This record gives sequence, structure tokens and C-alpha cells, in this order.
Amino acid sequence: MTKIGICDDNAEYLKLLTDKTKRYFFSKGENVKINCFFDAQSLIRNLEKNEYDLLLLDIELNNSDENGIELAKKINYFHPNCFIIFVSSHSEYFLDVYDANHIYFVVKNEIDISLNKALSIFTAKMSQSLFGESIMVKFRNESTLVPFSKIIFLESLLRKIRFHLNDKELFSYASFDEILLQLNKEDFVQCHRSFIVNLRHIDKIVKNEIIMVDGSIIPIGRMFRKQFLDDLFAKTNIHID
Repeated sequence: MTKIGICDDNAEYLKLLTDKTKRYFFSKGENVKINCFFDAQSLIRNLEKNEYDLLLLDIELNNSDENGIELAKKINYFHPNCFIIFVSSHSEYFLDVYDANHIYFVVKNEIDISLNKALSIFTAKMSQSLFGESIMVKFRNESTLVPFSKIIFLESLLRKIRFHLNDKELFSYASFDEILLQLNKEDFVQCHRSFIVNLRHIDKIVKNEIIMVDGSIIPIGRMFRKQFLDDLFAKTNIHID
């Protein structure tokens, strides 16, 4: 279970952040435990006995002796494995937050978009730290740990992703943006709006099509062609027929 702490001195925003965070992880089929704090002192006391995977910290904590950035510096030192997302109504803090290690800066008036993006990045980083060269594929009530080397290509099907492996197929409710964050960028490249391929499993390129080692034929989208070919030539010895 993922443990999350949220610290904000505004009760309304604290509830909003909590509800949206719960909703995000519920949509992914993941269980989370969330503890809420109105001030830095309460969070610090709690951290003496508890560890968190993620902390969402408001920067302006008017009821505390220190702001969220100063608090984050302490957390970086004493809890280096804890990921931090900053939250603020003031975008002028954007540069100041780099004084502390964090993974995202959420502006409150853009919370509907930026919070989901921030949580996607957290999920990807957690997967990388836990599973290394693998990805956890979740579908309904099943979770399967899949090594990158077994993935030939991925296909987007409306709201689902189909994983074409070397021995079977798996499905997951996710977007390409979320999946790409979790994949090894050295091996996986998007070649079409509906396809991501593993460069290690390409047999050859014929005109605007990719022939995979299992015989599958994948189209190269016009908008993706240049970047795909740049990655292909930089990372492999494959030539176009």
C-alpha cells in the first residue's frame, strides 16, 4: 500500500487535494493510505515514527515557522527515499523550489491537470525504484510484473493498452503518456499515435512500416517518423530497406 502525506494550512484545499489524490489512485486500482496535516510541526512529529512514499507540500504554510521548501529540505535529508510534490497558488515559487529535491510543482489553479500529471510521474518513479527493468501491468484485479525485454510492442485501444509480449498479450487501463514514463527510453520509442515499439525487437524497416521479430507489421506515423528514425539510427544498427 502506498503511504501519502498531504500538508496544507487551508482546510478547503487540503480536502480537495486528498479527494483528488484518492480518486486518481482508485482509478488505477491501487490502495493508498493518506494522512493529512495542517502545519509543518504536525508533519515533522509524525515523520519521527512513520515513513511515507510521497508527500504533497503546500509552500506557504502561514501557521508554521517554516515554509514548504524549508520543510522539504529537512525531509530530503532525513527521509531521502520519500518523493515530494510541491503545491502552491503562487507560480513565482517555481524557481525557488529547486532548492529542494522534488518531482513536480502543482499550481493550485491548474490542479485538475497538473496534479494527475504529478501523480503519474510519482507512479512511474516508484515503479522504477521497485521493479527496475520491468513494469507492473495492472488490469482489473490482476497485476503482472513484466520485464522490458519481453515486450515487443504496445498498442493503444481506446482506453486500454495492449502489451504484445513474446509469449502472450496483456491489457491495462492507461494512457501512452503514463506508460512512456515507466518504460526504458533507450529501448522504447513511439512510432505512431497508436503504437510504441521495443527497438530491440525490430527485424527491419520497409518504407513506412516496421517489421517486428514476431512478424507483426507496425505503421510509422507521419508526425512521428523523424523522431523515430533519429532514435532508430542512434540506438541500433538497423537500416531501411
